[in-house]
Parts: sequence; C-alpha cells; structure tokens
Amino acid sequence: MLCGRADRLSREHVIPRWAARELGAGAVVEERSGTEHRLDALSVILPQVCVQCNTGWMNDLEQRTRPVLGPMLRGPALPALLDPSQQATLATWAVKTSLLLTHRKFTAQPGGWIPEGNLGWLHQHGRSAIPPPGARVWLGGIRPRDAATARNLSASAQAVCLIGTSGNPVAHVGTFSVGHVLFQVFCCEERNSALSSESETWLAPAGQFRSAFTLIAPSSVDITWPPHAVFATDAVPIVGERIQAPPPGFGDHAHDA
Repeated sequence: MLCGRADRLSREHVIPRWAARELGAGAVVEERSGTEHRLDALSVILPQVCVQCNTGWMNDLEQRTRPVLGPMLRGPALPALLDPSQQATLATWAVKTSLLLTHRKFTAQPGGWIPEGNLGWLHQHGRSAIPPPGARVWLGGIRPRDAATARNLSASAQAVCLIGTSGNPVAHVGTFSVGHVLFQVFCCEERNSALSSESETWLAPAGQFRSAFTLIAPSSVDITWPPHAVFATDAVPIVGERIQAPPPGFGDHAHDA
C-alpha cells in the first residue's frame, strides 16, 4: 500500500512495540469513529507491508522517533525541549501513524478516508523526516486524573474526514494519543497543500485549545513539552472533534478543472 510492491510482505505494528513496552504489558488502544472498541495495542497491525519499506525507511523513522518520544510517553519528569529537527521527526511519524491507523481501523467508517498521495510522499521522503506538503501537526499532553489512570494510560485513535462543498473528501484529521502524548494531524492531497492565511487561521487551535496545543509542523523554533495546559484523559474525545469541517472553499478548486 505504500510502495506498490506485492512481493515479500510483512506485518507492521502501527503502534510500535517499543511504545507498548514503555506503557506496560496491559496497554490497550481505544478507537473512536462513531463506535468504540478496545483491543491490545500490539494487535493494531498492517498485515501486508513490503519488507523493504518495513525494514527500511519505516524502521529508520521509528529509530529516530524513539529517543525523542520514548521519554515523553510516561509523562515528563522534567520539561522536554524539542528543537525543529526533533519536531519534524515527531510530526512525520505522527502523520504516518495517523494515516495507517485510519487505513487499518476506520476504512469502512465515515472518518476513514485518507489522502493516499501522502503515503507515497512518506515512502519517498520518510528518511528525511519531512511531513507531506500541507500537513499540520499539533502536539499536546495528557494529565491522568489519578494514579491508577496514570498506570493504565495507553493509546487512543480518532479519525475525521473533512468534506468540501462539492461533496468530496478534501482532508484527513487524525487525533491519537500514546501514553501522556497527544497528536493532532491535518493532511490533504498535494494539490491542495498551499494553505492560505485564512485556512491557517481556521485550522489553528482557538479558545480552550490555544494553550494546550503546540504546532510542530511546520516549526522553526524550539518548543517545550508539555504545553502550559494539558488535557484530562476524558477530554481527549472532545479534542478529536475540534476540526469538523474544512476551511471555507478549501479544496473545491481541485474539482472544478
């Protein structure tokens, strides 16, 4: 599905095994896209990924991501300072993870559309840790309500498909958490990737989300994680509903030709 090769296929853990080990053996993934399910984190697997992708650029991306994301998963002992290169790595990994979670778990549901051109971009550019054109990724944190919740904090995934005025899908919004870390991903086909200032304003966190989300793609400055405000665990589903419609007029020109 990533490179088009159909020979020498392997299984890809969308939530990587090292993340599940960081969270503990009892970690589960919670899915939300109209319905709710719970399952073992290690069971979120793509069954048919070519060996060359799985052991090549995808493995390289995981290995670059692990030293940055790993210490954040169980919550900050100290604030983490992330430079633009580290943010780009996290953002690229977040786009890949959001698209593959959606492809694997939500394809038959209303939120299950993904811009497949982004997968091709990742295949070609994954080693350079550059998110697809037009991608926007925000980073947040999660605060468990009590010690028991903190010990069992696992992962969650939500998916929304944004529909343009023409009735066609124009963008994917994925919101997923791993441990204490929360990502929100917006991505679209490359033909729609030149976002206007109006679109940027539409997508930017506002109100209660402004101080709880930090933009990491694109980014050119160091940031500190976690942000000043973090989300309670039971607020995460609300976060996934932050963007329910595309910016006015976004993507519609692509269907006028």
